[in-house]
Amino acid sequence: MTEKLNTHLIHSASDPWFYKGYNTLNSFFGDRCEMEDLDVIKKRFKWNPNEPKNGYSLFYEMVVFSDEDDHILAAGDYSVIFSNSAEIINQAIVVHFSHVWVNPKNPSRSIVNNHMPNLAVEAANGVIINLKLPLDTNIILVGEVEPYEQGNTERTRRLKRFFYANWCVVDPKYIQYYQPDFRLPDLIDSTGISIPLLFLLIIKRINRESETEITVSEIKHIVKCLYHMYSFGVRLQDMSVVYKTLDQYPPDSTSIALIKEFPQLLTR
Repeated sequence: MTEKLNTHLIHSASDPWFYKGYNTLNSFFGDRCEMEDLDVIKKRFKWNPNEPKNGYSLFYEMVVFSDEDDHILAAGDYSVIFSNSAEIINQAIVVHFSHVWVNPKNPSRSIVNNHMPNLAVEAANGVIINLKLPLDTNIILVGEVEPYEQGNTERTRRLKRFFYANWCVVDPKYIQYYQPDFRLPDLIDSTGISIPLLFLLIIKRINRESETEITVSEIKHIVKCLYHMYSFGVRLQDMSVVYKTLDQYPPDSTSIALIKEFPQLLTR
């Protein structure tokens, strides 16, 4: 990979790198029904942490990494989510990694391991300062990854990349996490049913990476933050399908294992 790495932080649909970033992500995630509609993404740029939406403060950022010839090396986006009630119960600020794509012709562990997480943490700290929260407010990076599938080298490589970067998988034996149906409403209605996607929930608790367990209460906080974020691009009736899956989680006080290595995941 070229040594020079240009970072393009995108905060508006008018940014010349926006469509390059969106099209790059959509070309990979769109056919998998894992990419939001263009208008949904555009609206996220208008989120202002100082203007809470239904009790949550939100901030969105897209990033594109390019080489010195403007060839795209990687692209990704993330949302910072803070629940007003979290200030009372001392819950963390959540940073959702919506999509991460790295050019397979120029793979670089440093983008996933360092550059994107560092930018996401900077964004979270910016929201913390903006909202005048305690500077030691906990930050949790969160992502959704397709479940392991034997023989699927792409999924295996993706999971290993996150494990290498010190992310953990919330034990899927006890927590079945579902992403809402991103298909267009007309298509959902034509099939007669909303079909959420089953994913592995992966997390990285900043400055708490050594912890090996997480309570269901904290998991629910994380998932509710994600579902609230998604609710601004998914219909209420389609969101209700995934909200109901929270009823299947174990009791709030239950501790759930955080899987830190690929071999551990295979035993689940």
